[in-house]
Amino acid sequence: MFDWIIGILAFIVVLSLIIIIHEGGHFFFAKKAGILCYEFSLGMGPVLYQKRKGETSYSIRAIPLGGFVSMAGEEVEADYLKDVKKVKLEFTDGQVSKIVTNVESKKYEDLNEYNLISYDLIGSKEAKEDELFIKVETINEDHMNQNEVITYVVKRDCIVSFSEKQELQIAPYDRTFVNKPLKARFLSVFAGPAMNFVLAFFVFLVMGLIGGYPADDTTILDTIEQETPAYVAGLQKDDEIIQIGQYSNLSEWDDIQNALDKYASGNEEYNGTIEVKYVRDGVTYTTTVSPQTIVYAMEMVLANVEGKLDLPIVGSYADKDTNKKTVSYKAGLREGDIIKSIKVKETGVVTVINTKNDCLRFFANYERANVKGEDIEITVERNGTSEIINVETYSKDLLVSQGVEITKVQLGISPVYKFNLLKLLYMPFVEIKDASLLVFNTLKLLVTDKTVNLNDLSGPIGILSLIKNATSQGLLTLLNWTAIISVNVGLMNLLPLPALDGGRLAFLLYEAVTKKKPSPKVENTIHTIGFFLLMALFVYVAFNDVIRLIFK
Repeated sequence: MFDWIIGILAFIVVLSLIIIIHEGGHFFFAKKAGILCYEFSLGMGPVLYQKRKGETSYSIRAIPLGGFVSMAGEEVEADYLKDVKKVKLEFTDGQVSKIVTNVESKKYEDLNEYNLISYDLIGSKEAKEDELFIKVETINEDHMNQNEVITYVVKRDCIVSFSEKQELQIAPYDRTFVNKPLKARFLSVFAGPAMNFVLAFFVFLVMGLIGGYPADDTTILDTIEQETPAYVAGLQKDDEIIQIGQYSNLSEWDDIQNALDKYASGNEEYNGTIEVKYVRDGVTYTTTVSPQTIVYAMEMVLANVEGKLDLPIVGSYADKDTNKKTVSYKAGLREGDIIKSIKVKETGVVTVINTKNDCLRFFANYERANVKGEDIEITVERNGTSEIINVETYSKDLLVSQGVEITKVQLGISPVYKFNLLKLLYMPFVEIKDASLLVFNTLKLLVTDKTVNLNDLSGPIGILSLIKNATSQGLLTLLNWTAIISVNVGLMNLLPLPALDGGRLAFLLYEAVTKKKPSPKVENTIHTIGFFLLMALFVYVAFNDVIRLIFK
């Protein structure tokens, strides 16, 4: 329970930071351009807290689904006094500073009531100081004196009061989004997503300052976690790896990874153990490591069973709860099963599996058909009897797009991290590029890969689970996911879809090319439809998140 409490708090902080930075970009450039901003909101839906400062209300709303900056003229502007017959007026320095439409309100019972005749609360491009007006007629209840028609100057920051809880500052021509120069409107819209990339840059920068970068020009080990294969084999922090199996003269970290990749491919003789040579305090030692062998195509661990190291025996993750969430476990494979053969359903080809090598080689080279559903049939020996398990594997394209290897042989080691000024200057850009490619590859898979669909997307609930797990792994992991999520938010908002920033930018681009403004009503209708479609997608994704959280 405690880890969930910490996870929820971290989720609130991370998501709030990303939203505030995003909306802060919109807000800063809108204010700089002189656009009237009615509200700066964190969240959507019903208001939980609201405080007005200056001409803007700052709100916290109930649904943690983004936020918004409400700008005058961004939507089709309503006529403030449409269908209003009577008003009350409040004056400051002889000019109207508040127009009250709810004339029955006791709050304004001391103000004079007027019949409304005409008004101009918008004005012109020149923004003259006395151009806004309201023409009213006095009401004489004794009917002894004739009603008087009076025209009053309206202040440019006049408030229209619709009810005691609903008041709105008027937006003259020069304060509305739609009447600002194209450049100002573009910056006001583009600044939101842009600030997400700025946030990601600084988070990656802080990570580099705190944790440094892996020293890839050496094979010296960093701290080794307990219960990892390397720890069990006796390897320690600051040991220098010089040979893995037959691969000697290792001098860079990539040399270690390349050697292990050879074993993972199934093209190198591998019986479940690897001999490792290392240097400690100037002395060379040799140890035998039993690596963790994983087939990520179906999230399956191959166990090292004493006396049967070479056999393709199904194992399990150290965390039993993790094991139960895997594709292989859900399909029916169990710890201790011995894989005997694998049949590809599309072709009918059967591959006999006698060793770990056979199993690794099959999956390393397997290209599953681009069809949703179970694609392979695995025959296993379980307690002396034969069992057939049907499995739906992950496609190679899916795994590669997410930076996951199809098969992996790992020792549980990592390089030492050091401060590196040169990397600090360019690595944040590289990490933003990598996070962006992750988004683009995922979007591409949704279109091209039939094994991936909307059911695989995650919303706020999925992000909550992700951040909870990241929090348990330490500050740097949490920061890394904060930056990645920020890049996701920035890129998704740049998609040219209605209701998103990218959709608004598309209309601005149309205006820049054609030199004609699109119809405000048409644009607003398109964005409104897009908003409801996005809300429907959000509900659908959130529902799937809940199902996964309960049943996975």
